[in-house]
Amino acid sequence: MTLDQLADQPGPLPRRARRLARVCVAVIAVACLACGALIVAAVLAHAPVVVLPLIVVAAVGGPLLLGGDLRAAIAVLRHPAHRPLRRRHIARMRRQLAALGEVDHPLGL
Repeated sequence: MTLDQLADQPGPLPRRARRLARVCVAVIAVACLACGALIVAAVLAHAPVVVLPLIVVAAVGGPLLLGGDLRAAIAVLRHPAHRPLRRRHIARMRRQLAALGEVDHPLGL
């Protein structure tokens, strides 16, 4: 199952989905840093003029190709089933439960 399919899935996501999304974001971040370092190294090492456009295309195109996966990974990480409950949500839930009152068991137990 891909990250796109997991991001669109209703309900709670499996733990491996969040782990996969974190790994995907980390890999994309490292790839962007590596591509930036590639451009800097090519310029500082005085690479041949013929090679510079190829390096720039590779260094810019790599992160662009990974951008589609980043959108899906962020969607998985922002999935509402994994947001922590805040104190106001818990307080509202307790008020609603307190307003329900007690009810006798239907079988008289």
